[in-house]
Amino acid sequence: MRSHPQNPSRCGGATFGGGFERFLTDGISARAEYRVTHLGARDDLASDFMTSLSAGGMVHTLRGVLAYHLPTP
Repeated sequence: MRSHPQNPSRCGGATFGGGFERFLTDGISARAEYRVTHLGARDDLASDFMTSLSAGGMVHTLRGVLAYHLPTP
């Protein structure tokens, strides 16, 4: 029988990124962000009927946002 970790949902990794925001008008802004996430490799994901299963890798994310800012009283 295969032993499973105490907390199987916990996995190491790191996220890095950056972005910028620019106001187009007094109430509207545009924002762009880039993130890269490195997911730690796991090789203990197999169940009793599988001999091996692993996960890990890198995820690149680019996000664009157009935001409306409510006026302050």
